[in-house]
Amino acid sequence: MVFKLFREKLDTRRGSNSQLETAVKDLGAVVSFKGYYGDLAIVVAKTSYIAEDGIEKRYLPEGTLVLGNTAADGIRCYGAIQDAQALSEGVVASSRYPKHWLTVGIPPVNLP
Repeated sequence: MVFKLFREKLDTRRGSNSQLETAVKDLGAVVSFKGYYGDLAIVVAKTSYIAEDGIEKRYLPEGTLVLGNTAADGIRCYGAIQDAQALSEGVVASSRYPKHWLTVGIPPVNLP
């Protein structure tokens, strides 16, 4: 549905190097590469997980747009989760706890 709305807004008359796959492909796939819009790669992801209540939920709400770049650096750390927000959410043991900051700084920690 969301990609259909994007496709309708796509201007294909200007003669750019944009190339998108607008036909249905990879039906049922979780991640589908659609092509390039200028120098932007368009990837559609339909990732979900099974919540503790047994209901399948999407990681990102429908219609969410995520922008990234090749200069972004990610760090995978191992050890005990000491983030105060994670602990307040009840996360004490997990294979992953993704954390993103909107401001520069360190994660919140309750010090004694």
